[in-house]
Amino acid sequence: MDSRGAYRTIVGFVALPLLLVAGCPLSSDSVDLSERGNLTLVVSRVSESAVATATAKVVDNNILSLARRKITLADDQILSVNDVPLTATTLTDLGLDATLTATIKAVEAPYKYTVSFDNQGVATTFKVAPPDDFSDVTPAASTVVSRSGFDLTWEPADDDATVSITIAGQVVSYASDGSAHVGAGSVSLADLADDGGISIGSAQLSGFVAGDITVTLTRAKTASQKLGFSAGTIRLEIVRTIPLTLAASTVQSTTDGN
Repeated sequence: MDSRGAYRTIVGFVALPLLLVAGCPLSSDSVDLSERGNLTLVVSRVSESAVATATAKVVDNNILSLARRKITLADDQILSVNDVPLTATTLTDLGLDATLTATIKAVEAPYKYTVSFDNQGVATTFKVAPPDDFSDVTPAASTVVSRSGFDLTWEPADDDATVSITIAGQVVSYASDGSAHVGAGSVSLADLADDGGISIGSAQLSGFVAGDITVTLTRAKTASQKLGFSAGTIRLEIVRTIPLTLAASTVQSTTDGN
């Protein structure tokens, strides 16, 4: 066996255990959460919906760890939003996934979500307001929009939030032999200032096939809060989905509100 073959063999033996370790969650019994637990919590609400979905994970942030492994919480370590406990419900080959979820009643600003972590009888609580819901979004659903671009607008603007926009539809790709293939594709614009509108241009639309496209508008606010962990990030978001029709050629877009 030459040196390259030996190298590949060594890498193979090393990589497999790392992959297995990365896929196996750590038990919180073996980790000091105040030193190594990194919490990420997302509370996401579809625009105008009466409910929201809370999703959380705790990851080992030990700088000596080669893989940022998820940490499973013990039965007496309860993360909740508005008094609704988040639980692991997804079963994998390695057992219950360490991702925690719950469906909760949505609240409107200025009312706040109450996020709590009860760590074996020691409770920490944090209150945080969601961003405002969207209103008067244009263009309206089912509008035919021009391939040369259109203005996406909404009310109210929010200086304390950011917006992200994803455009999804069918796109054309080309194989090495020059043959064309049509499949799903998307373009994203992330973490933009929320000033009530943005111009979507031909640069974002030129790759899409004429027909149905979907614009997803997400407004988010983020707060840093440890809640007894070594670090924590809480993200609250509102999501509006707008189905549109992309014209085959350049036409004047219509912009009736929805």
